[in-house]
Amino acid sequence: MIENKGERDGMLGNWRRTHFCGDIWKYSYGRTVVVAGWVHDIRNLGGVAFLQIRDRTGSLQITLEKSTIPEIFDALVGLSRESVIMVEGTVTENPQAPRGFEIIPGKVKVLAESAVPLPLGVADKVFAELDTRLDNRFLDLRKREIYSIFKIKHEILDGMIRGLHGLGFVQVQTPKIVATATEGGTELFGVDYFDNKCYLNQSPQLYKQMLMGAGFDRIFEIGPVFRAEEHDTVRHLNEFISIDIEMSFADEWDAIDVLEKVVRIAVERASECRNEIESINDGRKTLNKLINKVNMNIGVQNKRIKKDNQRLKAAGEELKPLLKPKEKYDALDIKPIKKTVLSYMDNYNEEEAKKSGMPRVKYEECIDIAQRKRVAVEFGDDLSMEAMKTIEEVYPSYYFITHWPTEIKPFYVQPYENTPEVCRSFDLNFGSKEITSGAQRVHDISLLESNLVEKNLDPKNFDFYLAPFRFGMPPHSGWGLGLERLMMVLTGMRNVREVVLFPRDRYRVIP
Repeated sequence: MIENKGERDGMLGNWRRTHFCGDIWKYSYGRTVVVAGWVHDIRNLGGVAFLQIRDRTGSLQITLEKSTIPEIFDALVGLSRESVIMVEGTVTENPQAPRGFEIIPGKVKVLAESAVPLPLGVADKVFAELDTRLDNRFLDLRKREIYSIFKIKHEILDGMIRGLHGLGFVQVQTPKIVATATEGGTELFGVDYFDNKCYLNQSPQLYKQMLMGAGFDRIFEIGPVFRAEEHDTVRHLNEFISIDIEMSFADEWDAIDVLEKVVRIAVERASECRNEIESINDGRKTLNKLINKVNMNIGVQNKRIKKDNQRLKAAGEELKPLLKPKEKYDALDIKPIKKTVLSYMDNYNEEEAKKSGMPRVKYEECIDIAQRKRVAVEFGDDLSMEAMKTIEEVYPSYYFITHWPTEIKPFYVQPYENTPEVCRSFDLNFGSKEITSGAQRVHDISLLESNLVEKNLDPKNFDFYLAPFRFGMPPHSGWGLGLERLMMVLTGMRNVREVVLFPRDRYRVIP
């Protein structure tokens, strides 16, 4: 029996899914189930056809015999890939079928037929550039290995939220439309807000600190932030998700301690996503085979280019650049981080920490490492990617950089009392990749106002922010963690856009 759309009691009628595809195993043999999803593939052998139906948990085989269910057979074999159907049928053991069973359908409901041709293949093993995938993101996200990235993202966020709750933090939400820049920068998106000029917030920093003055003590926020930076790199976005905390009666070492615990929880939760990791690795195996084919073609083209270049060189003309081969992906293996041998800095043992979790490395040592590798960098410079590559050779995993120069940090970062040229700021890195930055904040109103002036900022523009500091502000510290940067590290993706559902960068605002 076939039931099509357009019934008087609605498209679904009384039909409801009983199982996801991935929920059906041996215990389901002999049962009648209802599954729903997309037509992944159809093989029509004449008298029998095999249809693969797919949902977010995986796929399974629907076996169609024309002699027993001719009406269902004719309707389904004519469907295009990626059409949406529901199937009611009996789960039957079949060792030759994928996963060892099949569903013999009794009823089918066709919910939506897909147009052809598809702008991007889902089942087809064809190499597609990232731009093509992002242009057709709704199809790209149907691939199980792509969905798995976002399932891992969900799991680590859930773990981090639970971890912060367990540490006494309260979740808050702060405005994303603001009247002034968080750090006095100019790289903000302007917004016409009725008769005023406002901005999309680049950080909840000022509001987090105001809540410390309000007595919230420990807070965290997970939300979008916006940076109007004209970057065009694999690591930068103009909208991303930031996980921010702020805590009272705490210095930078307390904030570091919380950050290490939260990141360790995130990595542990990601390591438990074995099905998703397996799915990503299956996709990478297929992708690497496609990359091999692409690289073979690139090799052929490069031979032609070299031959052309011999002629161009003889003629004194400009040479053509060789094409770069595609880099293959390593298998993904997420392992929990060993705990650093400390709770607070008083107990810190550098040698033991290097063997365990996340070492604390002073900025000055990083400069020394880079200089020994003959990288042109001096105390007071920001650390270039070239410098970070040299530091990665010594610290290839997670590590903190502490004791930054005060001059290159924002106005609200607390300097060391005895060495004010150095401040209580820190970064969390993975190899050469920065994941997080944080610091103890200035809570003294006089120092805060003088810092604003030194940074060529007008304290009058920050009066809403400064007000709580005049009426009793405790010492406090915090950090802001870029979720997408962490996801790049965890999943081994080479482009941050791959770990965002619908990325926003300098050139992309749709879909």
